[in-house]
Amino acid sequence: MRKNNSTSILIAILLSIAMMASMILVPASSAHSPAWSMDTYAFITVSPNPIGVGQRVNVNFWLNVPPPTANVQYGDRWTNMTVVITHPDGTKETLGPFTSDDTGGAHTVYTPATIGNYTFQFLYGGETLKGNNLTPGSTPSAYIGDYYKPSQSEVFTLTVQQEPITYPPLTPLPTEYWTRPIYAQNNELWSAIGGNWLGLGVSTFANTGQYNQQGDYAPYTTAPNSPHILWTKPVAFGGTMGGEFGNDQQSNYWSTSQYQP
Repeated sequence: MRKNNSTSILIAILLSIAMMASMILVPASSAHSPAWSMDTYAFITVSPNPIGVGQRVNVNFWLNVPPPTANVQYGDRWTNMTVVITHPDGTKETLGPFTSDDTGGAHTVYTPATIGNYTFQFLYGGETLKGNNLTPGSTPSAYIGDYYKPSQSEVFTLTVQQEPITYPPLTPLPTEYWTRPIYAQNNELWSAIGGNWLGLGVSTFANTGQYNQQGDYAPYTTAPNSPHILWTKPVAFGGTMGGEFGNDQQSNYWSTSQYQP
């Protein structure tokens, strides 16, 4: 009888181990089976155009969809992204490879050294979505394991001339009553007046951001001298946020589907 009990216990243990192993080895039930093969569409733009020789241009390129698992700092990013530049004399130059941000795009700058027409083309090499760095506690995406096909953009032509261009002037600070949201392209100057005063913890530069009733000093912005609303509930609901968030492209709120799915 004791021998039969031992045999039963051993069988139960082996069955439990086998079940656990199968749960580990079998892919997530939400994944596509068989894996899908997805078309992609590549785009590129270069600006300003035309440009003077020796002046910098911004090169922006992206795919039609963001990585399905991307969530701010978490999730996958597109890789295998390169930009091929053809010089006026026909020689070619390759920039990259680049890795996208969470919206599926990337950016670089380029300085043409000779006069003439340059062409730019964005090439995406394709990849299998791996499910890297997923958001903690999130449900695995059904697109993990799917293959995203290679694609290439249309050719963009940049005209480089001898005469330098004049860049558009920055939008000046307002001299009369203004309201939010601050237009996102006004980040370089307007961030100085756009910060939110919520109380910053202590009145030093070294320790800020605690937002309590004891900290009455905001080191990031200059308050207007005219009567103004000091604080109301909505905070940074669009455009340039300003203040402690800085004055570059990363300090803005955007409202397209990549950012607000």
